[in-house]
Amino acid sequence: MIHRMAYFVVLLFSVPLMADDGQTAREWLERMSLAIKHVNYQGTLVYGGRTHWETLAVHHAVIDGVEHEKLLHLTGDPRAIIRHGAKNDDRNPSPANPLTQGLIHASADLSAVYELSLGDQQRIAGRMAQQINIMTRDRYRYSYRLWLDTSTALLLASELLNLEGQTLERLQFADVEIGHDIPRATFEPDDQAHFTAMPVQSLQDDQHDSLQQWHANWLPRGFSVASQSVREDEQQRLITRMYSDGLAAFTVFVHFEQEPSMPSMVRQWGATTAVVRYQAHEQQQVRIAVVGEIPKFTAEKIASSITRP
Repeated sequence: MIHRMAYFVVLLFSVPLMADDGQTAREWLERMSLAIKHVNYQGTLVYGGRTHWETLAVHHAVIDGVEHEKLLHLTGDPRAIIRHGAKNDDRNPSPANPLTQGLIHASADLSAVYELSLGDQQRIAGRMAQQINIMTRDRYRYSYRLWLDTSTALLLASELLNLEGQTLERLQFADVEIGHDIPRATFEPDDQAHFTAMPVQSLQDDQHDSLQQWHANWLPRGFSVASQSVREDEQQRLITRMYSDGLAAFTVFVHFEQEPSMPSMVRQWGATTAVVRYQAHEQQQVRIAVVGEIPKFTAEKIASSITRP
């Protein structure tokens, strides 16, 4: 679920479609992108696929103009993440917020690769929600259905659909409170979860060079680099580059190591695909991995195109 619902900020859509109250689908999604960041909400979020489900306690508030977020896993090992405004306190990246994991490009124009339409309204977690359909125009990415709270446009539920229209993953609030004050103390660490510090380092000049040297020679239409980083020590170097089309996202990992630490493979878990390939470079094995919520053949084609000029 690393790229869960991969990034719902969508602004520059094509021909507007009207809802009964006069709002276009584009306007609904513009409101949603603001609600996820600026509305106070807390509740129990359930998400997963055909065989595995997880539950999160989600708390989000803006206090004195600063965004605060706390996520606590209620299933499996205790894990949590706390974020405060721009100074993200990422103490365990695994339980990242499924509502906002794709929040990358506020100016994304999806009209070339997705078709947008409005569905009916229905009740989700005791609240009325407007359905938004975002259907792929090609076979290189998946489609989505979203349900937005009619009062605030907060995302209440979503489904990720494969190329045959079957649901691969779903997330939904089981219960949610919207618009209430949430005490600052809610966003302090407690004993309910294990936290691991994740320091952030700035890139050096040679690291920027490494990023530019390894790249994908083929990408599905609409995808571009959303973020990138280099981590290195005496034993290894890891280049990470995430791509997004404004909604879907995948990550390319280029890992330099003395000997292969895992086999080449192609695996799929629900909507998430992982492809691992190896290349020889300067007496080293370079592991190329592509991971994301994209079709398997898309991930394989991207992995095969990763080269160093």
